[in-house]
Amino acid sequence: MTVPFDTRLRQLAQELTDAAPLPPSWDEVPVAQIEVAEPSPRNRRLTAILASAAIVGLVVAGIALTRDRSHTSSVRSPAPSAPSIGSESTVSTTSTATSTSVVSASPTIAVSYTAPPPMLELQPFATVDVPPGSSGPQSIPPIAALDGGRAAVIDLDGGEVIVVEPYIGGLQQHIPLETTPGPFMVNGDHDVLYGIAQRGDESNPAAAEIVAIALTGPRAGSEIAAVSVSILPYTEAGRTMLGDGRDGIIDRRTGEQLLPYVGTDGSPKGYDEAPPNYRLDENGIVTDMNGSGRWNLTIERDPNYRGMYDTEPPPAPIGYGRAIYWTALGPAADPTLDVSDPTLPVIAVLQADGTGAWYGIPDGWIVVASDLEGVVFARRLGDNIELATLPP
Repeated sequence: MTVPFDTRLRQLAQELTDAAPLPPSWDEVPVAQIEVAEPSPRNRRLTAILASAAIVGLVVAGIALTRDRSHTSSVRSPAPSAPSIGSESTVSTTSTATSTSVVSASPTIAVSYTAPPPMLELQPFATVDVPPGSSGPQSIPPIAALDGGRAAVIDLDGGEVIVVEPYIGGLQQHIPLETTPGPFMVNGDHDVLYGIAQRGDESNPAAAEIVAIALTGPRAGSEIAAVSVSILPYTEAGRTMLGDGRDGIIDRRTGEQLLPYVGTDGSPKGYDEAPPNYRLDENGIVTDMNGSGRWNLTIERDPNYRGMYDTEPPPAPIGYGRAIYWTALGPAADPTLDVSDPTLPVIAVLQADGTGAWYGIPDGWIVVASDLEGVVFARRLGDNIELATLPP
């Protein structure tokens, strides 16, 4: 039969003290009554034995607790990554019990026409002389974002691209174009511009090409790659419909690659990994092409909102896990017209941690380019186009 631990201690103490028997129970001696007088040699030995026994008891208790906990988790699990918004993830442990299923609770990023958000403070970084020409007095030409904060403005009537350097006093480089693609532009890298060039004639009015145009080198301004397409899917697409894929330019609405990336000499190029491509689902969740939710948007529009003239633009990545989405909240600017842009334009700036904020877009400004190289706003002032970037 196993002797209880405290009973064995009592037996040891009895053997050592002889004439000084221990109390019937240790619990009967309050701590305040324990004398701290100078112990006799015999009591010193007793004190040492009792202290050692207490330490042994703590160690044994610790081992017992450790053994009990080892049944729950024997290995420290790494901290689970935050689950995607709107998706279900399982946080697993090495426990022999159960795993826990966690549904992410995304912060709602809300906007309403009844309380418009604060306005962006756009600061123009350049003014480009591009007369309206045949496109109308308020027209804004195709504009692409280039790396380093630069922008490429296409002068359709002048037949040139104007590359604007924002950090060198708005320095502008004029490059004559062999082809004037438009109206949808996107950059692939530092030296190449991509766009849609209309090739229609009487026999095939819908003929078009996705083209790559060199911006530097001996072939600057010339087409260095092209693929035939129909213009019909792109006639009412937004300005930022073209986006960056892993190996080439894509249609952001579908993720389909339209034209492989090329260098200025026509050689193939590409990213190591595909940049993200987002869409807004019917529940207001911004998802990636795999269906994983990233941001939760709530948009309350005016009851008289009629939609945008162009196809609603998809959310666009802007680098470092961030994205933007722009739309409008108000009724048509001119309800008497069949086609009229809505009022109260707004933009959501979405952060990598799932949060975000809405801002109003000042009158006259529109988003003309948005991709990994940045966001470019533009507005027309007479014969000039003003350019601005998204404030930090």
